[in-house]
Amino acid sequence: MLKAELMAELAAASERLGAKPITERMVEDWITERLLGGPQPKGNRRGLPPTWEYSEEADQRAVRIVELRAKGIRRASALRVNLWIDGFTVPFDDMRRALRSEFKRALAGLWRRKPWRFDARYRRAFSKKELEAEAAKIDPVDTDLAAAGFAPPMELLLLYGSAMAWGSGDGPVRGSLANDLSEFLTEATKQSGIHFSPPAGLAGEPEETEEPEEPQESVGSGLSTLDRITQRDLIEGTKALRSFYEVMAFFFAMVSAPNPFQGYALSIVGDSPAIPHALEKVVRSLDQHEWRVAMLAWMVVAAARRRETGEDGSAR
Repeated sequence: MLKAELMAELAAASERLGAKPITERMVEDWITERLLGGPQPKGNRRGLPPTWEYSEEADQRAVRIVELRAKGIRRASALRVNLWIDGFTVPFDDMRRALRSEFKRALAGLWRRKPWRFDARYRRAFSKKELEAEAAKIDPVDTDLAAAGFAPPMELLLLYGSAMAWGSGDGPVRGSLANDLSEFLTEATKQSGIHFSPPAGLAGEPEETEEPEEPQESVGSGLSTLDRITQRDLIEGTKALRSFYEVMAFFFAMVSAPNPFQGYALSIVGDSPAIPHALEKVVRSLDQHEWRVAMLAWMVVAAARRRETGEDGSAR
């Protein structure tokens, strides 16, 4: 594909998406950033200059970049992460740095907006008053998810929130429901290869100040683990993420339309008329950049922990 043909296709994609036009300078920047492969010479007849053409893969990448930019995803690191998840190749070192950068950005924003205070590592029991006080600090579950019955018990939210923020510690509070759920998720991970249980300390271990601004790097944090990942960790984590997306999409399809498996699917989640809409909302949310970054970091960190410890990686 000649440059003029590529630019015409990108112009058409931009117009279709209601995005700003793509310039030749922008395409050159993408090539410099290694987001896009440059044109390659075709033909080498004596006395005639070669024709410089873009490959079909470069064309597909460029169109995808236009689509991502139309969604507001414009940083090179953010584009790399999304291109990788979508199945395009990205050099490992570029991808590792991009994932870490985007995950750190997401965590910094999270800690500025909603610093997590509750630490269950060394607690032995909850009083009703303590539960109510902590629950008041947490945003309510989305109304559509709550209407579909997808609102987990507050104790469970507090336990998993604490584990993701601070790690598991030596004496975490564990109720019977949390134990049962943890065992179920561990078994589900073994059977599917999808790390359903979040790695302990995934969201970082901030300095315990009154106003933590962003997670600090520590041995048990997700950020520090991302510094140690191997190419195999990245590939395995990405494979798990894609499997998770496939499971969610397949389950949504089973629940939302009449089919031979609908009854079985509804027996798992219930037959509330609000469930299809809630699942559709979840599937749409998972396609947003912030969730893609968080979920990929989740799966890759879990894969790295599993390699390092020889265990599931859901606790450290």
